[in-house]
Amino acid sequence: MNNDKLTLWVIVSTNFFLLLNQFLLITAFPTIMEEFQVNAAEVQGLTTAFLLTTAVMIPINGYLVDRFTLRGLAFVSITCFLIGTVFGVIAPSFPALIVARVIQALGAGIMLPLAQTVLLLVYPSDQRGRAMGVLGLIMNVAPAVGPAIAGLIVDVFHWRYLFWLTLLPIILLYVLTYMYVRNITPSKPAQFDTFSFFLSSLGFITLLLGVSTISTYSILDLRVIAAFVISMLAFTWFSYRQTQLQIPLLNIRVFSYPVFCLATLSVLIVSLLLLSMETLIPLFAQNVQGSSAFVSGMILMPGTIVLAVFSWISGVLFDRYGGRVIISIGFVFLILSLAVFCLFQPDTPSLIVIITFGIFMLSISITMMPQVASAMNALPSSIMPHGTAVLNALRQFAMAVGVASLTTVVTLSANNQNNLYDGINAAFLTMGVLSIFAAGFFAASRIFAKK
Repeated sequence: MNNDKLTLWVIVSTNFFLLLNQFLLITAFPTIMEEFQVNAAEVQGLTTAFLLTTAVMIPINGYLVDRFTLRGLAFVSITCFLIGTVFGVIAPSFPALIVARVIQALGAGIMLPLAQTVLLLVYPSDQRGRAMGVLGLIMNVAPAVGPAIAGLIVDVFHWRYLFWLTLLPIILLYVLTYMYVRNITPSKPAQFDTFSFFLSSLGFITLLLGVSTISTYSILDLRVIAAFVISMLAFTWFSYRQTQLQIPLLNIRVFSYPVFCLATLSVLIVSLLLLSMETLIPLFAQNVQGSSAFVSGMILMPGTIVLAVFSWISGVLFDRYGGRVIISIGFVFLILSLAVFCLFQPDTPSLIVIITFGIFMLSISITMMPQVASAMNALPSSIMPHGTAVLNALRQFAMAVGVASLTTVVTLSANNQNNLYDGINAAFLTMGVLSIFAAGFFAASRIFAKK
């Protein structure tokens, strides 16, 4: 393996542990809810805070890659991850635990886009489908093993041991980064526009705030409406400012490429569905069916293994045959699996849940990574780092908004704990509708690809 590929796989390994940490806590949510006396909407703050912080950080990734060395960015990312993990171990309250997740997410926001950026530099366009598939395989092992490991630890020990679990790998990552990471990203003139960063952060935060407070107030409440209006104005101003700057903080001209734009919209919805389902299944298994944390984690494991394996297989097929047929098949399975989820009852056997979730994850694997490859192949190489930053920022934010939105659906549809099933069922129905929109965006992207 040459030095560039060694650099890539160290960066990918770091991403793996960042994602593992993100998924470890999901299975522990019911236990954390009980210990800190928070409800289902509040405990999702551990996920939304992580995703929101990464979404806020990722737009400046194009600037960071242009301005700083790859090694330097890797060391800063790992250091933030270490500090956040230690703080998570000692966090005395739920707000403190949120702060720990935010610190961890600062590192994730720096590191997560780097894997795709480096991959696009190392592999030529005709090998990117396979490379993205291998990346997807490795990255999706985290959600495959995370819930089961977390469930066992929560049942036998305490949820704080989930943070202890990642400390030794962090030290190993320091060593690997020092030994193998080379500065293979090219340096370019870069300019950090503070006001642009403020506008993007304000847009992300107020939009998520508006979505997450609907269940507390109502969608017609002036506070909710104000949050949405501020978000819209901030994003509009941010977009206009990027077109006026000689060196934009984030090159939004990537959206002038229709295939990139439409494929990205489809990927955002698919990413939203992925994290939302991995959040809802433990709630369904533990709070509706009465299963243990370990059992709920084991329910997720077969499906997430399918996701990991078929992410690689779909990448190989994409390079060989293109994405039209395989992605179309994926959307058929996605819509059908969500239709089955809507039929679930409190006494639905765990085997049926496992099989349906496996089909759902199969469909995710063959709709997501090939579309990411299609989106990036539609861009000139000169703006690929900005395309990667845009796609990753929007993916993280879409997952944050998705989890917050569907948690709101659950909360509004369930008047009390005994009625949580109705709330989860309403969330499944909402996800089914969203999957149809994702398929529509994919179909439109194929039309433009032929032009």
